This record gives sequence, structure tokens and C-alpha cells, in this order.
Amino acid sequence: MPAAPSANVNNNDFDPAIPTALPLFGKATVTGKIPVRLRAEGDTLVAYGYGRQRIVFSAGDVSRIQVRILRNSQNGEDMGSYLLVRGKSNSKSKSTEILLWARGAWGPGLAEICAQLGLPKPEVATTRPFTETLAPTVGRPYPLLRTHPRNWIPLLLAGILGVLVMVGLGIFAGVGLALLLPPAIGDVRDLIAIILAAAGVLGGVWVAFATRSMSIGAVRWAVASRRAGGPAPVGPFLSLDVPSHVISTVTTVLLALAIPFLLIWGPAVAITSAVHGFRDAALVSDLRTSGSATVGYVVNVPSYSTDSQGNTTVTPHAYLQFIPEGRSAVSEPDPAIGGQTWPMGTGQLVTIYYDPADPVKAAVEGQITGSVWHGAPTGNVISGALAIAIEPALIWLFYRRVTAKRRKAARDFAEGLA
Repeated sequence: MPAAPSANVNNNDFDPAIPTALPLFGKATVTGKIPVRLRAEGDTLVAYGYGRQRIVFSAGDVSRIQVRILRNSQNGEDMGSYLLVRGKSNSKSKSTEILLWARGAWGPGLAEICAQLGLPKPEVATTRPFTETLAPTVGRPYPLLRTHPRNWIPLLLAGILGVLVMVGLGIFAGVGLALLLPPAIGDVRDLIAIILAAAGVLGGVWVAFATRSMSIGAVRWAVASRRAGGPAPVGPFLSLDVPSHVISTVTTVLLALAIPFLLIWGPAVAITSAVHGFRDAALVSDLRTSGSATVGYVVNVPSYSTDSQGNTTVTPHAYLQFIPEGRSAVSEPDPAIGGQTWPMGTGQLVTIYYDPADPVKAAVEGQITGSVWHGAPTGNVISGALAIAIEPALIWLFYRRVTAKRRKAARDFAEGLA
């Protein structure tokens, strides 16, 4: 069957009087044109692609237009779609020749094209299994419509890199804000850091797409200004066009990650903080009722560890050093009552309370003053309980988002083929 390439792309300009079909997820060039389309121009079917590609078929040589939806044979998930233009049946093989193959789903307009050319209505079929219908390559005998620019892979990689950079900056900013909070609030600060980091992910994605939109808008404004011979209006070009489905998808992914994380983090923090709180309360009660007072120091006793590359890490540890009455000197780790040890290495004497029967049970006077539940322990227990409590709401929200997305995708695809 004839396939006539041509360098003439003047007919690629939009004309509402000519039946036209566009890809359902068509991509526009930086200058704003959408080069990929099918058109019924008189008694010919014309396909336009990137790189000034133009392929022409006579309506008499075309048998039908098909849209194939590829599905995975195991789980039934959509694996993509493509469009086929088939020629008349071969009398010897009783098969139809493939005149053109195009990637992607196609939107409205195919029915109008078929009506204009006197062809049957476009066929929509599901191909199973997916492995039996592999995507044809450029080397096949029939033309492959170029639905992407030649350099689209480097551009895609550059775009992904830009998004990752913005996401990284967003995470860095969120964690940095959380680190400004006092460490005395305990694991709550870690939870706040994670929440702000998740917000940073959303913010980074938004900024990345907003920057892309503004950059493309600036280029299109410059092109329009050059064509007009003067500055074009800025409003139609410089707008923040952030794809809502991208933000929605990222939000759904973050929800999916938050559900198992909080399911583990909540009980772990609540139980650990409660156990430590009761342990600290028992120690404080013993030292208050039967402890003896003396003076001593809180010093730094570092520990050293070496990794596989020979790098040494120094970890400081607070130790109490004092001499109990009638006993030899004691050097024991300072208990982290309420999640905090006493400031070490100041060189000042501090009052230390210890158990006369077991001097290793000791703490600085300031550590046994007030409630051990003040600050981090109570905050950790409350935040852990809240993390457990909001799990049902997160699961319900995630379920609603996923099912709503599937219903919308199916509805949009069906409407596009109607």
C-alpha cells in the first residue's frame, strides 16, 4: 500500500472544518504546537508526527482503524494502548496489511474521520495476553508514527532530575525546620520532621512543575512577541500550570507510605515511652524516699567505633562520678530520665542522689525534681496514640483516592473513545 511522505506540513495547522483526531495524552512543543494528529483531508487519511513527519494514505486503500488496549494477562491491568491503520485484505493470505502503527491512546475524532472517508466505525478491542502483542519497531515494513520528539528521552531524564533536585531541597527545608525545635520534645520532633519532609516532597514537585510551566510560557511568549513584532500580552503565557494528577498521585503515594510507617512508629514510640516513663518514675521515687546525697561531676566518657573504611566515630556518653559514703569511687552512666541526661563536662560540682544499698542507682538532683512525665515522655505517648488513632482514617482516605482514580481513568478513556 502506498505511504507518501511529504515535507509539506502547512496542513498540520488546526482547521475546525477538517475532521481531526489527537492523542489522548498529546504533547505540545515548546512553541505550543501539537504535531501529532490524524486528519481526513478530502479522500485521504493523513498522519502527522514529530520531526515534520507526514504520511498520506488513500481512503480506498484503508480497510479500518483500530484502537488496541493492551492488558496484562495475569492481573488485568492496563499496559498501554496503540492505534492501527489497516489496509484492504490480501486475497492470498486473507489478512489485512498494517499501514500505520502509532503509540498511545487516541481521543475524540476517529469516528468523524472514518465517516468522512467512508470507513467503518473505529474498532476498540482488548488484546490479551500482553506478551503476545509486542510493540512494533521502526524496522518493520509499515510506517511508525513518531509520537515523541527524537530527543525526548534526554529531556525526560533532565525533567526527572530537576524534580528530584526540587524534592531534595523540599525535604532538606522540612527537616531543617523540624531541627529548630528543642530536642527535649523527644520523638515528636522526629515525627514533625517526617511530616514536614513529606510536605517538602509535595512542595518540591509543585515548584518543579511550576518552574517548567513558567519557563515554557516564557519561551512561547518570546516566540509570539517575535511573530507579532512587539511584546505580546503576558497573561496567556506566564501561568502556573501544575498537573493536578501529578500532585494527586504523589499525595496518594505518600499516604500509602504513611499507613505502614505510622502503624509501626505509633505503637513503638507509645509503648517505649510508657515503659521508660514508668521505669524513670520508679527510680525517681526510690531516690527521693531513700536516696543519700553527695557531690560529684557529670563527665563525658566517649566511645569509639570504626567502620569498614577505617573512619572513626566518637560518641559522647554522660557519666556520674562521685564517692558514696564509706565506699570507693563510682563512675556510672547517667540515666536519661525523661529522655535527657544532665549536661556534661561543665567542670562544676553537682548534687547527686544515690541508693546506699546499690550506688549504681544514682541521678543528679535536678533530674529527680518535678515529674518525669514532663516534656518528651508525655508528648511521645500522646503522639504515638494519635498515630494509632488516625490509621483508620488514613486507610479509608487512601482507599477512596485509589478507587476514585481508577473510576475516573476508566470514565475518561471511555468518553474519549465515544
